[in-house]
Amino acid sequence: MHICFIGEIARPQVKTGGIGSFVANLVPALLSQGATVSVISYKQQTRDVETEEAEGFRIYWINTHQWGPLRWLKRALDTSRVLRQIHQQRPLNIVESSEAGLFLLRKPAGVSFVVRLHGGHRFFAASTADTPFSKKKAWFEQQSLKKADAIIGVSHYVLQQTAGFYPFLLQKPHTVIPNPILLHRFSTPASTQPVPGRLLFMGALTEKKGVRQLIMAMPAIVAKWPTAQLHIYGKDIAMRPSGASFKAVLQQLVAELNMETHIRIFEPIANVEVPGVLAAAEVVVLPSHMEAMPVAWLEAMAMGKAFVGSRTGPGPEVVQTGETGLLCDPFEPADIADKVLYMLQHPDEARRMGTRAKQLIQQQYGADHLAATNLQYFGQLQHPHP
Repeated sequence: MHICFIGEIARPQVKTGGIGSFVANLVPALLSQGATVSVISYKQQTRDVETEEAEGFRIYWINTHQWGPLRWLKRALDTSRVLRQIHQQRPLNIVESSEAGLFLLRKPAGVSFVVRLHGGHRFFAASTADTPFSKKKAWFEQQSLKKADAIIGVSHYVLQQTAGFYPFLLQKPHTVIPNPILLHRFSTPASTQPVPGRLLFMGALTEKKGVRQLIMAMPAIVAKWPTAQLHIYGKDIAMRPSGASFKAVLQQLVAELNMETHIRIFEPIANVEVPGVLAAAEVVVLPSHMEAMPVAWLEAMAMGKAFVGSRTGPGPEVVQTGETGLLCDPFEPADIADKVLYMLQHPDEARRMGTRAKQLIQQQYGADHLAATNLQYFGQLQHPHP
């Protein structure tokens, strides 16, 4: 079976978001089970298309720095052209993208188009304050979804919510397969000890990730746990529509709360560094306002960390509160503080929750297990080549 993923892919020395990590995690497991994989991704470069030979598969990089306001059209045309070339060299069976990725793409003969719902424009525009609704983006997304032969949701929540905007999705073959984790990367050695009081947030610096409310929770946390320190790692995302730095807003908030000695904001780190930073944390706190199936949550749980997530969206699908972690109201700093303090004040119970979380990830979210699930589903969609 030949599968082509269209979209982001995380590389070891680069920090990439959840979709890129999903592809990077799943591809090696698919290869190990006999699949052939190609990836079409995007970056600014000199030539229209550049290729990279990765471990067992090829990445086709398409230039995104052309045609100005019409770069979306150039990107789609180049993607279709590269897709035809790949198909001519070795016939494709499955072409997969996220919500809007199939827009304007021409389907090669004998190929099934699959859209995996990672949380598209309508999903986040309806549930977060910092994703303004765009008729153009919604139309692109709708046209892409109409082209799909089948749908995969990374959580039941994202499938149900997206189908609420596009009811025709449930008339297509559909299933739910969660994001995979590379278990060997996120396995903390027994000798590794976290830094006492170290709280960790990793993610984009944007309102919907809940980092502002987490900072607002810190005075209450420090009042009862004076050694608590919050380390924040993330890429600064410009605020809409002003374009102002959200990181600057967070830094100003830290100063206003007199929390400079308890909160440090770092630049985003490369994917290869993530396990080490997670290992140093006593509690990982990711109070997102909304997610589809957060890879960062799964990575923290895979390392057996005491984990605090949010009860919105698919939170209860991922975390069984009190058993594998705690879920908070991400809009209420007081509730975030209460959940973090519980972990700090009850270290034995926090460790037990971390152990159960690690067992859950190993049983249900390992890349090898989920690669087999994906291949089984893809097999049901295959069309015979002419």
